Formats: sequence, C-alpha cells, structure tokens
Amino acid sequence: MARYAYAPLSVDEERRGRFSHHQAAAEAERTAKVNERMPMFVGICVLVAIAFVLSRSPAQAGQAATPSVVPTTTSQQINSVPEGTAPVIQVVPTANSNVNAAADVSDNGPVIQVVKPAVAESPSTTTTTTSFSTASTSSADCNCNIGELRKAALDATPPHIIECAAASDGESQSACHLPSATRYAALKQKGATLWMTGCSGAGKTTIATALEDRLVKAYGKHVYRLDGDNLRTGINRDLTFSEADRAESVRRTGEIATLFADSGVITLVGLISPYRGDRDAVRKRHEEQGIPFYEIFLDVPV
Repeated sequence: MARYAYAPLSVDEERRGRFSHHQAAAEAERTAKVNERMPMFVGICVLVAIAFVLSRSPAQAGQAATPSVVPTTTSQQINSVPEGTAPVIQVVPTANSNVNAAADVSDNGPVIQVVKPAVAESPSTTTTTTSFSTASTSSADCNCNIGELRKAALDATPPHIIECAAASDGESQSACHLPSATRYAALKQKGATLWMTGCSGAGKTTIATALEDRLVKAYGKHVYRLDGDNLRTGINRDLTFSEADRAESVRRTGEIATLFADSGVITLVGLISPYRGDRDAVRKRHEEQGIPFYEIFLDVPV
C-alpha cells in the first residue's frame, strides 16, 4: 500500500521577520501620535465645558425655578389645594416694586409665602398660609442672657457624682482619691493657692513670675502660675469682660487652682477678679476640700 505524507510548506522566514518589524514600528508610531494629541483633546474638552457653563445666563438659570415660584402683589388665596399635595411657594415683592419683574424687590428681600394643605377638621377644606421673611433673624431678637443661662445650668448640676464604688451619692468623693496626707508626704510639700487680685498693671503677673522662679529654682518646689491673660487664650477665650463673664472666668480659674493645689502644687493666680462675691466663692471651694487659700490684694496706685 502506498504511503502518503504532507510535504512541509516553505515559509519565507526573512519575509515574516520584515513584516513583524514593520507592524511593531507602525504600532509605536500610532502610540506616539496618541500620546502627542491626548493633551490637546483634553484641553478642547475643558474649553467646551467652560463655554457651556458660561453660555447659561442667570436668566436661564432662574427660569428653571419659575414653575414653583409665582410672583404676585398680594397674598392670594388658593381655594383648592388637594390634600396631600406639596406646598406652593409664592414670592411676594414688597411695595413700590414691579409686579412683572420678580427680581425688582426692595433691599429687605422678597417675602415668601408657603401655602400648606390644611388638615380637614370639617367637611370644608381650609388653607393655612404662613408668611415669613427671607431676611435672617438677627441675634438681637433673642432676649437671652448667657450669664443667667449659665447660672441656671450650674445650679442644676449636682455638686458630687459617684466616681467609684467606695463613695456614696451626694457625699464626699475623697474615698476615690489618693489621701492628701500620703500625697503630700511623697511630694514633701503641701498644695496651696495664692490668689493675687488688683487693678490692671498693679504687678500681679510680675510678682507671681518672680515668686515662681524663686520657689522652683532656689527651693525645688512644685509651683505653677495661672495668669488671667494666658487663661483667656485657652479655657477662657470665649468670655468677654462683662460682669457675668468675669464671674465665670473667676469660677473656672478657681476650679483649676483647686485641682492643682489638691495635687500638691503651689498655685499662683494673678487675676483682677474685681467682685468680692466671686472671690469668696473660690475661697469656699478651697475650704470645702481643706486646701489653704490666701487672697493677696495689691493696693498699688496705677
């Protein structure tokens, strides 16, 4: 029996190599053109987008909202409002304004009327109209006294909270803290507060700074100075110089001084604190916790 076999095809390897090289070169050329023209294409797209945005005038933008804004000269009665429908907003221009031009209003701005569907209390349907001005309500309309609000909040705050299981509600929380005698023995000093009061420029800061430097460097004591000016850059920066805010400044500083002195630090306070009642309240806080409190008045002519 005769045997048959496939004869191998002759392939021009050199021709195939030239074709592959030409194809790679063409692909590289196309890639280079794309990379070269891509920034130009992106720039054209950006310019088209900018032109589109600029072509939209304010009048065209305002026309989009006109279906829900109806200019009128008076508060018109809308007799038939289906129940459950959305409120109707009406812009009412103020007096001496053009009815046909809703934009021609007085400096106080237009008045918007919101017409809400009324809840049917009887077979007849009623419409409730609420008018309000677009001008924002100034803070002067609020007859709030921050000092009175702060005082009411402090009066409503319980003097003691339960800090640990060993303490009881409303009683001293000393059971939750390291005993003062143990702390003072370890620090080899007792905490106290020196409260310097006087007019501005009397030398409170100068004396307190010199005393702090002397006690720390010469005697190795733990001393810290609380100055009114420095406190107003931090914890008291929300306070003004009104009587109520001065009282709050003294209260906050007194609480900080009480904590510092209780920890065994000799605390030097330089604060004008012009009101005796505020200083007496700070003294009482120290006495309740058995912390020495010394008030020093700098009677210096200014």
